[in-house]
Amino acid sequence: MTEQPIDMCLALVVDLDRRRVLLGRKLRGFGEGKVIAPGGKLEAGESALEAAVRELAEETSLSSYVRDARSVGELLFTWADPQRTPFRVSLVMIERWTGEAEASAELSPFWCPLDEIPYADMWDDDRIWLPNVLRGDVVTATIGYDFVGEFVTSVDLDAAGRKARQSRVTPR
Repeated sequence: MTEQPIDMCLALVVDLDRRRVLLGRKLRGFGEGKVIAPGGKLEAGESALEAAVRELAEETSLSSYVRDARSVGELLFTWADPQRTPFRVSLVMIERWTGEAEASAELSPFWCPLDEIPYADMWDDDRIWLPNVLRGDVVTATIGYDFVGEFVTSVDLDAAGRKARQSRVTPR
Protein backbone atom coordinates (compact mmCIF):
# COMPACT_ATOMS: atom_id res chain seq x y z
CA MET A 1 0.00 0.00 0.00
CA THR A 2 1.68 3.17 -1.18
CA GLU A 3 -1.22 5.61 -1.09
CA GLN A 4 -1.91 7.45 2.18
CA PRO A 5 -5.21 6.38 3.74
CA ILE A 6 -8.13 8.80 4.05
CA ASP A 7 -8.54 9.62 7.76
CA MET A 8 -12.07 9.16 9.04
CA CYS A 9 -13.93 8.65 12.31
CA LEU A 10 -17.01 6.88 13.63
CA ALA A 11 -18.93 8.25 16.63
CA LEU A 12 -20.21 5.27 18.61
CA VAL A 13 -22.88 6.82 20.82
CA VAL A 14 -23.80 4.30 23.50
CA ASP A 15 -26.54 4.67 26.09
CA LEU A 16 -25.48 2.09 28.69
CA ASP A 17 -28.45 2.76 30.99
CA ARG A 18 -30.91 1.82 28.24
CA ARG A 19 -28.59 -0.71 26.56
CA ARG A 20 -28.76 0.91 23.14
CA VAL A 21 -26.51 2.41 20.47
CA LEU A 22 -27.18 5.22 18.01
CA LEU A 23 -27.11 4.07 14.39
CA GLY A 24 -28.58 5.51 11.23
CA ARG A 25 -29.48 4.79 7.64
CA LYS A 26 -26.98 6.48 5.27
CA LEU A 27 -28.99 8.69 2.92
CA ARG A 28 -26.35 9.63 0.33
CA GLY A 29 -22.78 9.11 -0.77
CA PHE A 30 -20.46 6.19 -0.10
CA GLY A 31 -22.45 3.45 1.64
CA GLU A 32 -25.85 4.93 0.79
CA GLY A 33 -28.64 2.72 2.16
CA LYS A 34 -26.48 0.97 4.74
CA VAL A 35 -26.96 1.22 8.51
CA ILE A 36 -23.93 2.94 10.00
CA ALA A 37 -22.75 4.96 13.00
CA PRO A 38 -22.42 8.73 12.53
CA GLY A 39 -19.02 9.75 11.21
CA GLY A 40 -16.97 11.01 8.32
CA LYS A 41 -13.69 12.50 7.17
CA LEU A 42 -11.39 14.42 9.49
CA GLU A 43 -10.86 18.05 8.52
CA ALA A 44 -7.37 19.55 8.32
CA GLY A 45 -5.84 19.91 11.79
CA GLU A 46 -8.75 18.14 13.47
CA SER A 47 -8.29 15.25 15.89
CA ALA A 48 -10.43 12.13 15.63
CA LEU A 49 -12.22 13.07 18.85
CA GLU A 50 -12.99 16.57 17.53
CA ALA A 51 -14.19 15.14 14.22
CA ALA A 52 -16.47 12.60 15.94
CA VAL A 53 -18.12 15.31 18.03
CA ARG A 54 -18.53 17.55 14.95
CA GLU A 55 -19.89 14.74 12.75
CA LEU A 56 -22.32 13.69 15.48
CA ALA A 57 -23.76 17.21 15.61
CA GLU A 58 -23.88 17.58 11.82
CA GLU A 59 -25.51 14.22 11.17
CA THR A 60 -27.84 13.82 14.17
CA SER A 61 -28.15 17.21 15.96
CA LEU A 62 -26.82 15.62 19.18
CA SER A 63 -24.24 17.73 21.03
CA SER A 64 -21.27 16.40 22.93
CA TYR A 65 -17.85 17.57 24.04
CA VAL A 66 -14.40 16.23 23.24
CA ARG A 67 -13.93 15.63 26.99
CA ASP A 68 -16.84 13.14 26.78
CA ALA A 69 -15.32 11.24 23.84
CA ARG A 70 -12.65 8.55 24.01
CA SER A 71 -10.74 6.51 21.49
CA VAL A 72 -11.71 2.83 21.39
CA GLY A 73 -9.76 1.72 18.36
CA GLU A 74 -8.63 2.14 14.80
CA LEU A 75 -9.53 0.26 11.63
CA LEU A 76 -7.54 0.27 8.39
CA PHE A 77 -9.60 -0.70 5.35
CA THR A 78 -7.92 -1.94 2.19
CA TRP A 79 -9.57 -2.85 -1.09
CA ALA A 80 -8.81 -5.47 -3.72
CA ASP A 81 -9.56 -2.74 -6.29
CA PRO A 82 -6.25 -0.85 -6.61
CA GLN A 83 -8.15 2.30 -7.68
CA ARG A 84 -9.72 2.62 -4.20
CA THR A 85 -7.89 4.59 -1.54
CA PRO A 86 -7.53 2.90 1.86
CA PHE A 87 -9.45 4.32 4.83
CA ARG A 88 -8.09 4.72 8.35
CA VAL A 89 -11.09 4.96 10.69
CA SER A 90 -10.75 6.09 14.30
CA LEU A 91 -13.42 4.60 16.56
CA VAL A 92 -14.67 7.10 19.13
CA MET A 93 -17.02 6.19 22.00
CA ILE A 94 -19.36 8.89 23.27
CA GLU A 95 -21.43 8.16 26.37
CA ARG A 96 -22.60 11.73 27.22
CA TRP A 97 -24.57 14.02 24.93
CA THR A 98 -27.49 16.42 24.89
CA GLY A 99 -30.45 16.78 22.55
CA GLU A 100 -32.63 14.46 20.54
CA ALA A 101 -31.40 12.64 17.45
CA GLU A 102 -32.82 14.19 14.28
CA ALA A 103 -32.37 13.29 10.63
CA SER A 104 -29.99 15.27 8.41
CA ALA A 105 -29.35 15.18 4.67
CA GLU A 106 -26.68 12.54 5.39
CA LEU A 107 -28.21 10.22 7.98
CA SER A 108 -31.56 9.10 9.39
CA PRO A 109 -30.59 8.19 12.98
CA PHE A 110 -32.31 5.72 15.29
CA TRP A 111 -31.60 4.09 18.65
CA CYS A 112 -30.98 0.38 18.43
CA PRO A 113 -31.04 -2.10 21.33
CA LEU A 114 -27.58 -3.62 21.77
CA ASP A 115 -29.00 -7.12 21.25
CA GLU A 116 -30.82 -6.19 18.00
CA ILE A 117 -28.08 -4.61 15.89
CA PRO A 118 -29.04 -5.07 12.21
CA TYR A 119 -25.71 -6.46 10.96
CA ALA A 120 -27.34 -7.70 7.72
CA ASP A 121 -28.00 -4.04 6.79
CA MET A 122 -24.51 -2.83 7.72
CA TRP A 123 -21.04 -3.02 6.19
CA ASP A 124 -19.75 -6.60 6.26
CA ASP A 125 -16.92 -5.70 8.66
CA ASP A 126 -19.20 -4.33 11.41
CA ARG A 127 -20.11 -7.85 12.55
CA ILE A 128 -16.41 -8.50 13.16
CA TRP A 129 -15.23 -5.51 15.21
CA LEU A 130 -18.37 -3.84 16.64
CA PRO A 131 -19.29 -6.57 19.16
CA ASN A 132 -15.77 -6.27 20.63
CA VAL A 133 -16.08 -2.50 21.07
CA LEU A 134 -19.55 -2.77 22.59
CA ARG A 135 -18.22 -5.24 25.15
CA GLY A 136 -15.57 -2.70 26.17
CA ASP A 137 -12.53 -3.79 24.17
CA VAL A 138 -10.16 -1.47 22.36
CA VAL A 139 -9.87 -2.73 18.78
CA THR A 140 -7.16 -2.40 16.16
CA ALA A 141 -7.72 -4.11 12.83
CA THR A 142 -6.74 -4.23 9.20
CA ILE A 143 -9.70 -5.32 7.12
CA GLY A 144 -9.52 -6.24 3.45
CA TYR A 145 -12.51 -6.02 1.13
CA ASP A 146 -13.17 -7.75 -2.18
CA PHE A 147 -12.91 -6.00 -5.55
CA VAL A 148 -16.46 -4.61 -5.49
CA GLY A 149 -16.19 -3.51 -1.84
CA GLU A 150 -19.00 -5.68 -0.54
CA PHE A 151 -17.46 -8.56 1.40
CA VAL A 152 -14.56 -8.84 3.83
CA THR A 153 -11.82 -11.07 2.46
CA SER A 154 -9.24 -10.75 5.25
CA VAL A 155 -9.03 -9.58 8.85
CA ASP A 156 -6.10 -8.97 11.16
CA LEU A 157 -7.74 -8.01 14.47
CA ASP A 158 -6.44 -7.21 17.93
CA ALA A 159 -9.22 -6.79 20.51
CA ALA A 160 -8.01 -6.16 24.06
CA GLY A 161 -4.80 -8.07 23.36
CA ARG A 162 -6.54 -11.05 21.71
CA LYS A 163 -5.25 -11.41 18.17
CA ALA A 164 -7.16 -13.04 15.36
CA ARG A 165 -6.32 -13.38 11.69
CA GLN A 166 -8.60 -14.66 8.97
CA SER A 167 -8.47 -14.77 5.24
CA ARG A 168 -11.23 -15.64 2.82
CA VAL A 169 -13.84 -14.58 5.35
CA THR A 170 -17.18 -16.20 4.59
CA PRO A 171 -19.81 -13.69 3.46
CA ARG A 172 -22.85 -13.47 5.68
